[in-house]
Amino acid sequence: MTTSLDHLARGRDNNLNLIRIVAAAMVLVSHSFVIASGNPHAEPWDAVLGRSPGGMAVDIFFVISGFLVSGSLVKQASIGPYLMARAVRIYPGLWVALLLTVLVVGWCATSASPAAFFTDPQTWRYLLRNGTMVLGAEAVLPGAFEAQPFAGVVNGSLWTLRHELRLYLLLALAWWLLQRWAPGRALDRLKWLVTLAAVGLSALALWQLGASDRSDLVRMGGMFFTGAALHAWRQQVQLGGPRGLLMVAVALLAMVAGAAVSPRVFEPVYRLAMPLVVCWMAFVPAGPWRAWNRLGDYSYGVYIYAFPVQQLCLLAWPGLGPWGLTGVAGVITLALAVASWYAVESPALEWLHRRRQRRQAAAAAAAVTVAG
Repeated sequence: MTTSLDHLARGRDNNLNLIRIVAAAMVLVSHSFVIASGNPHAEPWDAVLGRSPGGMAVDIFFVISGFLVSGSLVKQASIGPYLMARAVRIYPGLWVALLLTVLVVGWCATSASPAAFFTDPQTWRYLLRNGTMVLGAEAVLPGAFEAQPFAGVVNGSLWTLRHELRLYLLLALAWWLLQRWAPGRALDRLKWLVTLAAVGLSALALWQLGASDRSDLVRMGGMFFTGAALHAWRQQVQLGGPRGLLMVAVALLAMVAGAAVSPRVFEPVYRLAMPLVVCWMAFVPAGPWRAWNRLGDYSYGVYIYAFPVQQLCLLAWPGLGPWGLTGVAGVITLALAVASWYAVESPALEWLHRRRQRRQAAAAAAAVTVAG
């Protein structure tokens, strides 16, 4: 029986959508503790693991992203279609979320008057910076949520998108350079390059562990390139069958044992084990798990809407605790995420698909004309 990751990951019948929505929910739960208390370290798991479930969920997103995006890149004839695909997946949903956030906050969640709010440069800075991510994210709107426990922060999730976009561009630049310097061996060299990046950035992240000035880009980059390395070595990685199950069981037990000792022991074990567990969960379990694929990919909508919805819910119901906030905000956020998928994200992806088909048809017609 073929058990390689290369064989298991073919096609779209997998558990990635399910894993992503669970990860997005983990971020929402973690932020509920922060937003309800005003304490960034209020989560009960933070002291045990040295990181929150929300932070682990972000790592999962970056591992999956590295795996999928690197596969997408090497299939493209040039980096143009790759960059277009990344932009179409990120920006349309984000732009609508930003506009809705500004409109709702401007009318009912700020101490500023509507006129002052909508003419304040900070409002436009929020839209422009978050809408491009070129200069980083902006979390504050004028007068918004000033009396909340986690005061002033409108959306504390968007900052990770800046790092994700940077990693997309860095990977594209590396591939572009390799295609020009070693066109016949670019794929083989990319395999070693992403592996070295994964090892180097992960080692640097471990060295920075506990430091006040540690780099989030280093931590996330390590996860992103680990995912890319797993894709590069997918023919050699054996995840199916009893061997894969044993590997995942050992990885999970190692993480539990590491967590029981200390965060410093847990972290290196986690960095080695978690990406393998994610890939196994994504591509091995079948049956009813795959039914989630009949639905849309709501995880991005949950991720970009959850934080402002949580702040608004706490503004409306100040007595909500972390779990109550999770329940109320979770329902509202999921509704917005579903609407975002069907009204914005999926149509944008369908437009991109039609655009590719037209270009392919035009190229085929041109080739026939030349041959004739």
